[in-house]
Amino acid sequence: MASVNYTNRQPDDMRDFFESCKGIRKHAPYFTLSKDKQENEAEVVRVLREEMLRRGEEAYHSIQSRGPGNDPPDCEAIGNSGESVGVEVTELVDESALKGASRGTVTPHESIAPLDVVEKISEIIQKKDRADVRGEQYDLYILVIYCDDPCFLTHDVLVSIREARFERTCLIDRVYFLESYNPWQKCRPYVELAWIAG
Repeated sequence: MASVNYTNRQPDDMRDFFESCKGIRKHAPYFTLSKDKQENEAEVVRVLREEMLRRGEEAYHSIQSRGPGNDPPDCEAIGNSGESVGVEVTELVDESALKGASRGTVTPHESIAPLDVVEKISEIIQKKDRADVRGEQYDLYILVIYCDDPCFLTHDVLVSIREARFERTCLIDRVYFLESYNPWQKCRPYVELAWIAG
């Protein structure tokens, strides 16, 4: 199967590209352009890399999926100093809306309190931090939480995510929250989540 790739596409041709992928997923589809889960996960990490480079920040390279049955982590990469990087990838999505869309029913949009979203992200981080890592020991272990769900991408929620401080973890060194394409900012915004000091 050909690798999905929309990192270099311009906003004007995104509509045609999504049209060609129609039918894979109806709710929050931005990061789901293939039925191949592992390829989608690797593409999420590539999107993050492109956005890091766009900002002039150091980015991971040589990103590859570990393949089915070999996770966690989902992907591997190499850092700028040659360090081995394990990358776990997970989605923040309204599961009830996702299931409703797959059945052809529309779920009314419900606002979610920003602090509830921060708590949900905290739970994801703690769960992923308890993972039994397969394969080699990594120099750096990162978690990428990606989101294309409108109920999680409101202004108040995003401000709360950026201002929140999360409990330090044992396995995970860094956590990135990656949003889908924002036409006003003309990029896929991301933030590295902050740890509680100490």
